Amino acid sequence: MLLRSSCYTAVSLHGVDYLLPFGQAIVDQKRAFRLGGSGRALWERLADAPSDKALVDGLIRDKEISDADRQEVQKEIAEWVSGLVSRNLLREVPDSVDSSGRVGPAESVDDIDRFRESPTATLHIAGLTVSLEGSSDFFSVDFAPFAAASGCADRPDQRITVTLASPRPHPGATVLLEDDDLCILDEGAAWRILYPSSCVLRMARVSRDGTRAVLHIQPRISDRKEQLQYEVFHACRLFFLIRARAAGCYALHSASILYRGRAWLFSAPSGTGKSTHTAHWVKRGWAEMINGDLNLIAPAKNGISPYEVRGIPWCGTSGIATAKTFPLGGIILLRRSPDTDTVAGLSPDEKQLKTMQRLITPSWTKEQLMDCLRFTGALTAAVPVWQLSCTAGPSSACVMKKAIDAFLDEQAGHLS
Repeated sequence: MLLRSSCYTAVSLHGVDYLLPFGQAIVDQKRAFRLGGSGRALWERLADAPSDKALVDGLIRDKEISDADRQEVQKEIAEWVSGLVSRNLLREVPDSVDSSGRVGPAESVDDIDRFRESPTATLHIAGLTVSLEGSSDFFSVDFAPFAAASGCADRPDQRITVTLASPRPHPGATVLLEDDDLCILDEGAAWRILYPSSCVLRMARVSRDGTRAVLHIQPRISDRKEQLQYEVFHACRLFFLIRARAAGCYALHSASILYRGRAWLFSAPSGTGKSTHTAHWVKRGWAEMINGDLNLIAPAKNGISPYEVRGIPWCGTSGIATAKTFPLGGIILLRRSPDTDTVAGLSPDEKQLKTMQRLITPSWTKEQLMDCLRFTGALTAAVPVWQLSCTAGPSSACVMKKAIDAFLDEQAGHLS
């Protein structure tokens, strides 16, 4: 039996077919694949085709291929299947294999509410009210700029409880992804999160919409206050992003600057040079930093841009964050260049795909992946997305500034 990878799905982006990874495949840093010719049809047929022969028979039937060409078609499909197997997108398994992955019954999300602690703080982050429950020693001072006014905690959008109480065992769950630092399981009504390498965090359970989260920590933490606060702070980021998604907000791994009244997001894998590039803007007095690592994007209700960037406390190791909201100007995808600085446009499918791949908002399941694609499809159709091949020098900022100025001046000309 030919079994498709459970961590890939076929999608069409502006008429171009791709196989996109989600869940464990993203953790394993698997890349997207572009499907050509009959690739999409063959991939879909794999759901029902038990063998190469079944694929050949189906294709010949659909395409009305003659018997004389059968041998050539069979050869091409065999090569196509072999290519998928070599990339771990397809494997041959015994017919009796059950790949569901679920063990035992799923637990109810109601069980999360049995863990209660005294409220410590109420936060106002990106338009959402978050109630933190547990000892004040558990929470970082990095939350302080987001403290909400009194009286806002009556009906919070999210409640996060941090407790020393032991978690109740929950045997029924499907493992979605795991690595040395994190394991995500689907319990049906809730997400279960494990922290294999942490000596502070034990387990978390989060309702599917993110409105309720409980984080269990190790009881012996008196001599690890700084580490405890650091790990709890970053664990809360994931809880918040689950809730933010339900409110239509998505997080992009990017450094952001404020220039000409708009936020410009510079996105690239870690180590590519986001901080180096944005520092050139700040040193020359052209712009100010908004966030050094993560930006939350949401549709704007009104203003000069259809989207806005909402301030959040999480900013990687940069230490640069704000509680303010700014209209989104555009997204710049960085890649290194040894000797030239060049701004290039991208095709619609490339804009959508590359932007989606930089999201930090979870893509643990196929449904989440498709949700991220819907968001980035609308986003990249509404705001400019450029690719900047850049050196580490200040000339890269000069080239990008010129491109942004030209765009804004042209836009202003159309409006005048």
